[in-house]
Amino acid sequence: FALGASRPGASLLVFDVEQRLYTHITPMALATASAAVSGIEPSGDGCRLYVGMFQDNDNLQIVDPGMGYSVVQKVSSPRRVGNPFTWANTNSLALYGDLLLVLNDANGELAIFNRFTAQILRVIPVFFATPPTNMWPIMDSGRNALRVVDGRILISNGRGKELIVINAPLQ
Repeated sequence: FALGASRPGASLLVFDVEQRLYTHITPMALATASAAVSGIEPSGDGCRLYVGMFQDNDNLQIVDPGMGYSVVQKVSSPRRVGNPFTWANTNSLALYGDLLLVLNDANGELAIFNRFTAQILRVIPVFFATPPTNMWPIMDSGRNALRVVDGRILISNGRGKELIVINAPLQ
């Protein structure tokens, strides 16, 4: 199977590669008209899909493949001071053990969730020292902006061509 997302709008598309057909098309619940799917991260056990949302107040939606790929939970990251938008703008997702790492662009943060309960455990502000303000949130980094390599979290900034490495304990 292959997973994808439609734009404009927001639908989760499940494609059976062998049969060459879409097996499920799940419309995502949208809070804003400009919302779109920004990233998909499957759980290791296949029981959940974590779907990041671009320009949507519910910046994370959890889908259960066993229930016909339906949305079973919506999660909103609290809006941070200085964010001019009503949404957190999820940019990228990654799993690290029992943790779900969510890179929220408009909030300029790495939000760390318990991947089973979707409870926020910690929020780490992430800004890059990029002119003119020296406090620039993550921008133009794309879906691959967040990776975990050898226990370190790597966050890339496509606009500033910078990399943040986080070694701190996450819980």
